[in-house]
Amino acid sequence: MALSGMEKSPNAYHTMAKAIGILVMVSIFSMIWRAGIIVFVPIYWISKSAVVIALSILLIGMIAGLLPHEREFKAVIKRYRFALALLITPFIGIAGSSLLGFGWGAYFPLVRFEYIRILFMFFLFFITVYSAMESKLFIKIIFATIAASCIPLWLSLNSTGKLFSLEAGRLTGTGNDSNFLAAWIIVALAGATIFFLWERRAIRWVWLAGIFVITPLLIWTVSRAAWLTAILAACIILTLFFKNGCSKERARRSGILIATIVASLMCGFLLFPPLSRVVITIRALAPLISHERLVRVIRLAAPPNTIRKEDFPKAGDGFGIADELRVTINNNRGWLWREGAQRLIQTPLGFGPAYYFWNPIGIEGLWMQHKLNAHNVWLDIGLSNGWLGLAIWLLFVYRVIGDAFRSQYRENPECFAIVVSLFALLFLGTFMDMFTQPIVWIIFGLAAASARKTPTTTITTP
Repeated sequence: MALSGMEKSPNAYHTMAKAIGILVMVSIFSMIWRAGIIVFVPIYWISKSAVVIALSILLIGMIAGLLPHEREFKAVIKRYRFALALLITPFIGIAGSSLLGFGWGAYFPLVRFEYIRILFMFFLFFITVYSAMESKLFIKIIFATIAASCIPLWLSLNSTGKLFSLEAGRLTGTGNDSNFLAAWIIVALAGATIFFLWERRAIRWVWLAGIFVITPLLIWTVSRAAWLTAILAACIILTLFFKNGCSKERARRSGILIATIVASLMCGFLLFPPLSRVVITIRALAPLISHERLVRVIRLAAPPNTIRKEDFPKAGDGFGIADELRVTINNNRGWLWREGAQRLIQTPLGFGPAYYFWNPIGIEGLWMQHKLNAHNVWLDIGLSNGWLGLAIWLLFVYRVIGDAFRSQYRENPECFAIVVSLFALLFLGTFMDMFTQPIVWIIFGLAAASARKTPTTTITTP
């Protein structure tokens, strides 16, 4: 309801909506930065502050009746209001840990931090939904912003820099986890690939340039789950691209795309530090070939004298590294899933946020011991929030998927980019806990908004 006596100025009517959109873009661009300072302000807090300010403007605009698309936005929120119960179920999990005698109180700061992250994800979801409703073009802008935010990761080539550091040769960005960073990069690549293939204007070559620059970064994360996800996503994209026939133009564009990706991977691999080339080689080939052959391949990827002991302290010689990395890299998640599933069946109430600190599924690490969760979003939500929380999450995901597929994704590349990204993130969730990853809630927000949008034009494949 608008405030009594307040007139709706056309400028104010649209200015608040534009301000929300700008703040969303600022937040998304800086979202993957976990370290660094700009003018005495930590970059990490820029994205967080932008989301909070955008939400505040959204609430003020709704109270004052100064927002366009307010009715449509309220209709979406009404459909998803049940998901707010996910803010209550963590307390049920904490009660479950208390009943089982776990001393979770010693980890209260971690529990509080995890809960704040959950709350933040809902903020991000709401403002993304509204921003995507404000402008059809905004969906493409969000994908472009995600892609642009990946480009500074190339600064990791500077081994003397402290901000962009590598972890045992793996790309981590500014304090990120390699696997979660890979999820962000996959969404960037999915959007860039779709917009290059479907776009008719010259801007498509900008998307192709983005693919060339970003593709090696995905390999550099050394995340096999992400590699597999990217391959499956590419197959889905090309299948729909050729669904209406294999014209010369479609064949030409797909050929250019594949050639660009191959050239990008080759150039990127040569640019990577020697240790990164070794880790990538082992990660890709260790399950497939013998140790002797693997060592020979490593010698081609990076001669022994190029591996510094300070890069990998436990390497006794140039290729003692192969044995030690094999131990870490070949750890599969099967045993985590089995143990996590057993605990979930036995504990209907769950254990609460950050449960793995006082009740870890497992512990691994050659030099630093890491407490592990189930490395599966479905199991981890159940273990944190109990059966009730898992049921709410499944309903939430089901509704998001339904909205994504109700959009005109077959004719509209923006909506198709949402569908592919949604598939990729949910598939990746099988291998890691994605519940509090911002990229998931950004795509959820776009999907929820896409079903409410009626494209003004239909874009067909060339």
